[in-house]
Amino acid sequence: MITKLGVVDWPRQMRMLRDGLIPFAILNGSDDPFLDHEYIASLEYGRIWTGGPCDIVDGQHAPFFNKPDEFSDCFRNFLAWAAT
Repeated sequence: MITKLGVVDWPRQMRMLRDGLIPFAILNGSDDPFLDHEYIASLEYGRIWTGGPCDIVDGQHAPFFNKPDEFSDCFRNFLAWAAT
């Protein structure tokens, strides 16, 4: 994974998050030790559901595993929002 970091076009990806027209969601676990939650919340986003990243309470690095019901509820709500 680390060897691929140099291949990623970060400016293009950040531009898509900020200026893109495709609806998207960011679903994080609130207890994910690998994320800088403040940094992620501080970024500018375009068509993001809820206006910013959604932290699943007590979710860890993979909230779809340890909080599957909460993750599924968020995902269903995102899909309903994106369909409008």
